[in-house]
Amino acid sequence: RVVNDQTGCVNAKGTFTIVVNPKPTITLPANPLTTCDKDVTNNGLFLYPLDVLEANILGASQSNTAFTVTFYNDENDARLSQNAISDKVNYFGYTHKLWIRVENNITHCFELDKSPQIVELIPEPIITTVNNINNTCFDYITDYPDRSLILTADNIIPAQGATPNTYQWFEGYSPTTLIAINGAINKTYEVNQAAMPKGATRYYAVEEKSASLLACPVTSPVFEVIQSGKAVNETGTIGYFVTNAFEDNQIVTITTTGYGTYQYQLDNGVFQDSPVFEHVSLIGPHIITVLDTEGGVNFSCDDYQILNVQTIDYPHYFTPNGDGINDKWNIYGLSQANDVKIYIFDRDGKLLKQVSPKGEGWDGNFDGNPYPASDYWFTIDYTEQGTSKQYKSHFSLKR
Repeated sequence: RVVNDQTGCVNAKGTFTIVVNPKPTITLPANPLTTCDKDVTNNGLFLYPLDVLEANILGASQSNTAFTVTFYNDENDARLSQNAISDKVNYFGYTHKLWIRVENNITHCFELDKSPQIVELIPEPIITTVNNINNTCFDYITDYPDRSLILTADNIIPAQGATPNTYQWFEGYSPTTLIAINGAINKTYEVNQAAMPKGATRYYAVEEKSASLLACPVTSPVFEVIQSGKAVNETGTIGYFVTNAFEDNQIVTITTTGYGTYQYQLDNGVFQDSPVFEHVSLIGPHIITVLDTEGGVNFSCDDYQILNVQTIDYPHYFTPNGDGINDKWNIYGLSQANDVKIYIFDRDGKLLKQVSPKGEGWDGNFDGNPYPASDYWFTIDYTEQGTSKQYKSHFSLKR
């Protein structure tokens, strides 16, 4: 019944039907996008196909022919049905609210709801060191560190949480078999223990976990640490031996050992990989320098020097006149050898003196009396690399 308020006229009575259509329903995804960004690119985007969600969103009572499901990145767009996500198959989700609109194709009634998405950037830890060195220096005898190495877990992705990320360091003797180091949970780790087995190369990695909702864990690439060190003498040796004694081509062979890879230098000559020096000058003494090369030119372990390296020879004359120059005669180059016997004779074969290369030598006297200027003969019994040898020659006494 409709009444005109001005005229009072009333229309004829009648009826009409009001139809209230039900709103569509939305079943939110059972597994919304909540993931660490572990795809190829760590950019906060993660492939999340939306088309496979439609059946679950509609449920059993709503068909995909009668209802349309659309997705939006913004609530206002969803409400106005504009700027819908066009490529549902190749959709890359990110941290925000994904809006879902379900619309009845006949009545055009619609419903909206939101599904929170979280795509968390993952840490990208890499192990770095000061000056990018990767070698330690350990004493070969004691295994005490001469120079340790501090590993740092650097990250090119800022921490995603309000608190610092957490860490766990791993160590192993194979790059594919690493074991967690008990208590190594800081951003840095110091390699200050010798390797076992002795001198072995070790490998390290660090797992960094973001202090955020998902606590995304990522392990760094493996970092190689080489154990090196200053060269040392083999036990019971002087660090070298001489062959071809009393000859023009005397050969000095270095016998030092250690954790490193070494080069060798004779006096001020060039460094060489071989520990063998030929045609060593009879004029000495010489200095051998053993250079560790593991750390390069600037960061290798300390050099080791062998002083007073001497070829094996004898003075062809001496002048025992008390001036302090060439007053004694002796073999040089065997002062650190054992079981060396040197005998001095006159021209008639009379034994005048037995001297030791460890002593001062012969002063030109016999029973306290000076012997005249003349030539004298000697024999020397010695051992060269396990072989017994004897050498005979003569020298002059000058007065």
